[in-house]
Parts: sequence; C-alpha cells; structure tokens
Amino acid sequence: MITLRPFNTYGPRQSARAVIPTVLAQAFKGAKEIKLGNLTPQRDLTFVTDTARAFVLAATASGIEGETIHFGQGSTVSVRALAELCLEVAGRAATLVSVEQRYRPEKSEVGLLLSDSSKAQKLLGWSPKVALVDGLRATAEYVRAHLDYYREEGYII
Repeated sequence: MITLRPFNTYGPRQSARAVIPTVLAQAFKGAKEIKLGNLTPQRDLTFVTDTARAFVLAATASGIEGETIHFGQGSTVSVRALAELCLEVAGRAATLVSVEQRYRPEKSEVGLLLSDSSKAQKLLGWSPKVALVDGLRATAEYVRAHLDYYREEGYII
C-alpha cells in the first residue's frame, strides 16, 4: 500500500464550495464584493493534471510499497492573494470582504498547508508542471462556461 497526500488540488470541475470557484463565480456574476471567510490561511495549491499525473506515476512505480508521498508546489499563497489573483485572471474588479458565515467552524482552520514534494521527485520523478496562474486561467474558463453550476451567495456544503 502507498499513501499519497496531494495538497489542495484545484481546477475545472472543482467543488463549488472551494475558494477558487467561489471567487470566480462571484466575479463572473458581477459581484462588487467577493464574500469569503478567513483571508489569512496559506495554501499550497496543485493543479488537477499534476495531481492526476502523481497518482498514475505512483500506481505504475515499483519498490515504493509502504511509502507516504506528499506532492504540491512547495510554496504557498494566502487566501487573500489567491482571491486577488482569481480576480486578475477573470479580468474583474471587486473588493474582498471577510464574512462570518463563510468562516470554517472554530478549531477547524489550518493556518499553513505546505508540502515537501522531495520524496515525490526522488521516488516518482514527479514535480508540478502547471503554474498557479495558468491553472487559474483554465479554471476560470470552466467556471465562466458553467456559471449555472455555481451560486454567488451563501456557503455551499
């Protein structure tokens, strides 16, 4: 058995409750204020094709039984900076607003999620290929084309 730990996979078809589609949907629907929860957590984001490639590499690798392998970019972005980048990619201007109903339940927020993908590189030859801004562009295209899948108000569970 192998344990794979992807860090914050995002991309087209991502759950509507995740921060990236939340920001993009609000922006594309013309919101002047983007309503989010806590803006300070730091996240290491991995585009879906990089995540999928890591799983395929692990499934086809030999001699890695019993390993736990983390994979991600190895760098973080705050929720605030991520939302600002989403707005930039979407070509929209809006104000970011932190609202209580979008905060995670008490004691469930993790301030920093940062991967060390050195084992993935060593054992699988894996490293991320998709830069954050490129992945956000692809995600934005999907959200824009499927706006009816997303609500701009409320927290989707």
